[in-house]
Amino acid sequence: MSFKDKPKREGGKPFDRDRKDTAKPKKTFDLGPRPARKAAAPAAEATDATAGKPERISKILARAGVASRRDVERMIMDGRVRLNGQVLDTPVVNATLSDRIEVDGEPIR
Repeated sequence: MSFKDKPKREGGKPFDRDRKDTAKPKKTFDLGPRPARKAAAPAAEATDATAGKPERISKILARAGVASRRDVERMIMDGRVRLNGQVLDTPVVNATLSDRIEVDGEPIR
């Protein structure tokens, strides 16, 4: 049985009635020259602003490409991560980019 074979139901479809003209007014675009864009801020300024902000060490190491945050937390629990010469025993540590971070004896950055 196909749709053509089915009997029609009584009543009209809701879209059969006349619709109000709800069309939005058409936008006109100025085809003249565009104004010059503002220069993007250099990336160095963004890193300088965030250098003093403490972040979780797992986030810093994940951004550095060492491992994912969860894997970094496992590495910390295994005693493979040092912060300023001290072995970390918990991943709940905030660090800044100025701190010395080592993974398996190799410095990050």
